Amino acid sequence: MSNCCIPGCTYNSKSKNKRSCFAIRRPDFARTDKERRHREVLTRLILSLRDSSKDDNIKWLLHKENAYICESHFNPDDIIVYSNRKALKCGRLPAYNLPHTCPSFAKRARMIQK
Repeated sequence: MSNCCIPGCTYNSKSKNKRSCFAIRRPDFARTDKERRHREVLTRLILSLRDSSKDDNIKWLLHKENAYICESHFNPDDIIVYSNRKALKCGRLPAYNLPHTCPSFAKRARMIQK
């Protein structure tokens, strides 16, 4: 079962409304330099949003590549749709439905992607 790791998002794979979830892969296994940088930024973003003081296991999930972000946090233009699956474009960052603690990050992420 995959749960979205953005705080405040209640999506999991057992929900009735189906969304795609994108795994946050480890930067050290990236094939290209651009992919490695994208993975590092996503990892830092997730760690900055989560509260590590509350017995949060996000670091373990990131290390095991079991951390996911659902598609509702991305612009529809950031998602590549294949016949039976969806993929996230490299370099795209979540910019929607983020916690209220980071509105400046959402604005900056939208500006970076343009």
